[in-house]
Amino acid sequence: MGRLKGLFFAIVIAFSIAGGQVAEGAHYISIYTTGKVAEYKAGKSIDVIDGEGDRYTYFISEDTEMPEKIKEGMIVEVSGSDVLAIKIEILSK
Repeated sequence: MGRLKGLFFAIVIAFSIAGGQVAEGAHYISIYTTGKVAEYKAGKSIDVIDGEGDRYTYFISEDTEMPEKIKEGMIVEVSGSDVLAIKIEILSK
């Protein structure tokens, strides 16, 4: 499954490149993490602990799509690219 996922992203990136440049404003989602918010620094970062106890830190930019009120202890899904959160959704309060 991992090879298929990698191949999919390689194809998406290949079609997004025109003349050696990445499409302006393009975001490539390469991670999905679901877990409990361990720490939230508004406008800066969010730390999420997944179901296996692993902790992940994602940086928040002005382009990150997210709800206004996030609190520690909420269950969220973070989709992003490496360590940058692209979208954060609250799954449970």
